[in-house]
Amino acid sequence: MNLHEDIMFEVMQFKKAISRELMMTQNVAELFYLITEQIEMFLKAHHSNCFNMFKDSKIFSLELIFSYLIYQNAVNSGILLR
Repeated sequence: MNLHEDIMFEVMQFKKAISRELMMTQNVAELFYLITEQIEMFLKAHHSNCFNMFKDSKIFSLELIFSYLIYQNAVNSGILLR
């Protein structure tokens, strides 16, 4: 989100469909790999100056919203729904 001086703002977003196979995978690392790839692509496209400055850093402050339906069966476990 970019805030402008006149109380207006601009929201940038990127959507990526998750394949059915990935939704049902037992390997969580595959899902997180897809997410990190997409974040990297977004940063390179919309914030290349920041990305290049911090790409070797272990910390890059981001706020993300994931809007995937899940059936949560424990505090740290759930099933991704279609």
